[in-house]
Amino acid sequence: MTLRDFIHTAVDFIYSILFPPFCLNCGRAGSYICDQCQLFLIEAEPSCPACGQPSPGGWRHSTCSSSIDRRIIVWEDEGLGRRLVSKILQSRSTHLLDDLMMRAVLTLFKNNDYVDFWLILRQGLVKILPNPSSRETRDHCQISERMAQKIVALNPIRDFKSTSETRVAVLVGLEEKVSIEEQARLLKAEGFDQVFSFTLIGRTC
Repeated sequence: MTLRDFIHTAVDFIYSILFPPFCLNCGRAGSYICDQCQLFLIEAEPSCPACGQPSPGGWRHSTCSSSIDRRIIVWEDEGLGRRLVSKILQSRSTHLLDDLMMRAVLTLFKNNDYVDFWLILRQGLVKILPNPSSRETRDHCQISERMAQKIVALNPIRDFKSTSETRVAVLVGLEEKVSIEEQARLLKAEGFDQVFSFTLIGRTC
């Protein structure tokens, strides 16, 4: 853990004691997203990373051309999902990010088709989106990096031994703010067999 992470964790701990969590949508005490407002987190339909049309599991259609093999978005980029990600970016609230990541895990694990994706996150190369070319994107990357670490730390699949020789990279970001096709092409050029993208919010069509 870096000094920056330690400071953020300490601040979050003190903040959680002084200011108990309340729903960021309706204000109800108890959690950052209450059970009723959870319904306003609109789950994104799996879609092809090339054409954006429906595709089981988010896999690229065999007739489409893209360096991204699988595109996974947890929630649609609208409403409560958009407000939560904006709040994280504005406040850098790691406690909110942790809560949101746990909800993302539970959301995706309702569909067993995503189990192998979590295995890959534990075993594969995780890259961060977007590239840090400005202060804004650097901040975005730092939060996305924590998100990637959190995903792996959640460790939803245990006692798994990988036997696959397929090299897979995962591009991780809070939201799809930049094109990831170029980064996916570079990873393919480096010898990766498959490139996945994972974001909390995004547009599926």
